[in-house]
Amino acid sequence: MNAVPSQAGPDAQFRAYLEAGEFRLQQCGDCNAWVFFPRLLCPTCASRALVWRKVTGRGRVYSRAVLKRKPERGGDHAIVLVTLEEGVRLMSRLPTTAPEAIAIGMPVIARIEHAGDDPPTVVFMPDEDRP
Repeated sequence: MNAVPSQAGPDAQFRAYLEAGEFRLQQCGDCNAWVFFPRLLCPTCASRALVWRKVTGRGRVYSRAVLKRKPERGGDHAIVLVTLEEGVRLMSRLPTTAPEAIAIGMPVIARIEHAGDDPPTVVFMPDEDRP
């Protein structure tokens, strides 16, 4: 059952969950596929039976790209593609980890980051509890 009231569409619902401090993704009630980006129909079976469920937040770095910037513009940072335990991939960042320390296959755990007036986003941290 949804803890956050339904809003204009699936993207708005995803953002509302993040605002409430919850990382949820859709799962199809018919074929059990996990879905990301939020949608109205399951991309696997075209069902409308998508439900919002809490996810573990655990995953592994699938790939990374380093964006080179001058130090006065914030320096280099990495964009990562993370495969969650639920099977979906999510593009994000590891804001507290130096780009050169991010390795393919590295275990990570999600957290919701609020930065100033920006909307909350899902970022990842190294998961020291997993090999």
